[in-house]
Amino acid sequence: MGTYADAVFEKAEIYRSSDYGILSNRYFTGTQGLFANPEYSIIEYVSLSDNTFITAYPGIKKYTRFILPEKNVYRIQEFDLVPYLKMLSLFDHKQLESKIIDGKEVVGFEIIDPKFGKEFSEILMAHIWIDMDTTLPVLYEFASAGADQIIMAKTVLDKFEWKETDDEGIFEPDFSEYQLVAEIEVGPINEETVILTLQRFSEVANGGYPGSLATPAALFELKHIYKKRVGGKHYYWEEEEFEWEDYAFLFSHLQATGRFFGDLFIKYEDVAYHGKVVTANDLELPLLRWKISDDEYRVLFGDLRIEDISAADLAELEADLDQSQLFYPPIPEF
Repeated sequence: MGTYADAVFEKAEIYRSSDYGILSNRYFTGTQGLFANPEYSIIEYVSLSDNTFITAYPGIKKYTRFILPEKNVYRIQEFDLVPYLKMLSLFDHKQLESKIIDGKEVVGFEIIDPKFGKEFSEILMAHIWIDMDTTLPVLYEFASAGADQIIMAKTVLDKFEWKETDDEGIFEPDFSEYQLVAEIEVGPINEETVILTLQRFSEVANGGYPGSLATPAALFELKHIYKKRVGGKHYYWEEEEFEWEDYAFLFSHLQATGRFFGDLFIKYEDVAYHGKVVTANDLELPLLRWKISDDEYRVLFGDLRIEDISAADLAELEADLDQSQLFYPPIPEF
């Protein structure tokens, strides 16, 4: 599936406020593969006042609303770029040579920690450039590689404007002319939500699980599944038979699952996910596992039961995995 690399280009305008929320206007164009020739836009709005996340489709005047757990909203609120910069400094990093951006000398840092960004990619590297006069970021660059090279991406965040907006109406988008097609209450980021999400995914994937729990790759698989269910049409969400409730549930809960997966790498050692080779029929094979003590692992099996087992027992179970089918993504480059 590597032919889909560089298939989609996205440009986004993002407004963030620690008081109001986040508003993103996203514009897409495609070149080949699954997303050949699409041109469309999406509006995403996180409201901190009522703990909701809206995804709106201007082309068809429809939207979905997700009711978020309060804890999830706090995580979004803390994701302002300046606190985010402080969080990034906790990962292993090295300083880059200074350079000039927009006439100012900036200092750069490269994040090289293998635990960094597992929520977003199997391997994620980042360059962050900071104006030392203001200590504010002026440029973020991300390069990522995902399972089976389904997701190979380069992301640039720039043109920051660090100021209070004089138009608070930005954070009051009007969706009165849109049709609400799904409203989903998103579960908390925990084991129960992960199990429910994987169960629902396997039901639409003929017993399979996402090849990766990194959010972009998992959502890519989800979109591919639902596109096939409406005959492979590019604008699959525009079809009358499109299953909005089921799709919206998985769309939101795969993101929650991705956050759970990323958190495992921060809290525990020796985390591994085998969704590429383990299915719902593999009752005794480990689907996801993480180390909880010197000689004990917590394991989510193919039938979605969870047990704590010894390291020796885990090694014996994983010996039954088809190692030739496991994938190790290449190191991305800037």
